[in-house]
Amino acid sequence: MLHQEDIKIILHCFHTTRKPVPILETLCEEVHYYPRKFHLPLRIPYIVGSRNNNRLWERLQQDDHPILLEGMHCTYGVYKNLIPRTRTFIRLHNTEHIYYTHLAQYENHPLKKLYFSREASLLNIYETSIANRATLLAVSEKDRIYFSEIMGADDVRFLPVIVPFEEVQSKAGSGEYCLYHGNLSVNENDRAVRMLVAHCFGKRNIPLVVAGHAPNKKLAAFLSQYSNVQLISNPSESEMNELILDAHIQLVPSLNATGVKLKLIHALFMGRHCITNSMATEGMREAGLCNVFTDWDALGALVDQLINTPFTDAHIHARKKLLPEIYDAGKNIRQLITWLFPHYPKPYPPLF
Repeated sequence: MLHQEDIKIILHCFHTTRKPVPILETLCEEVHYYPRKFHLPLRIPYIVGSRNNNRLWERLQQDDHPILLEGMHCTYGVYKNLIPRTRTFIRLHNTEHIYYTHLAQYENHPLKKLYFSREASLLNIYETSIANRATLLAVSEKDRIYFSEIMGADDVRFLPVIVPFEEVQSKAGSGEYCLYHGNLSVNENDRAVRMLVAHCFGKRNIPLVVAGHAPNKKLAAFLSQYSNVQLISNPSESEMNELILDAHIQLVPSLNATGVKLKLIHALFMGRHCITNSMATEGMREAGLCNVFTDWDALGALVDQLINTPFTDAHIHARKKLLPEIYDAGKNIRQLITWLFPHYPKPYPPLF
């Protein structure tokens, strides 16, 4: 979208095993790739220290273009004062130390649990240390307030996530199953599936489809015990969209309250009834479009109530009224451009 707005882009990418993507060459003036490297997390978080490359910082010092850093992960140059604050913007994905604290909480493997706990501790110190070294762009009002009031950032702004959904596609009527989707290799999502079964679907004969990337064998074995639960591994994008469109209830609970849940936005733009919890919707304007529970013991009653309730044109109208207002990608990308380039579009020349 930056390219469509005639912004010239120099893209710098860290990678491990992914190969270069040719389409990026058509969207950017230059594309540079840098290998991630091993970093011992003693003072700097691993996600940051492993994304350090001297050639990158040298290149960024060769001009005065604005610098947009995707996530706290790419901010080593900010921490070491290798790039100037006045032209540096950090797009916050969430409050990383809280996110990693929750990863540690739900991790069973002792070494992974130790890693997540250590990373959370380092990130708490690290995020505070660089909060005033760049302009911060938060994806939620809650994160904006947190970085401003708790971490003392003096320039943190709210910019909604820029999503590919242009219009609400939800269908009126009824579906035949409930759906949970997500990256099932993430322990938090694995845990959420188990809680959905424990608090609701393990006690009811209501069909549940669990779809997502890389479920492990333990999760697959657990779900196979329930005749009303179907696991779909690694669906394509088109398959996932069909699953969302046809489901009767979207289940989008969260076990942490940071950032914005992209799958919740996806569900609201394409699905029917949406059930989530207060941790996922706190501070979000679209919370009123969801059926929200605060206690997991209340989940079953909410599913029972909605499973036989048709999704109506009135529901769709409410979404069409609010969602484009928040997630108008064109409007949000233009807001980003005005921050990156304060004089874009360039002012008219003086009359005299």
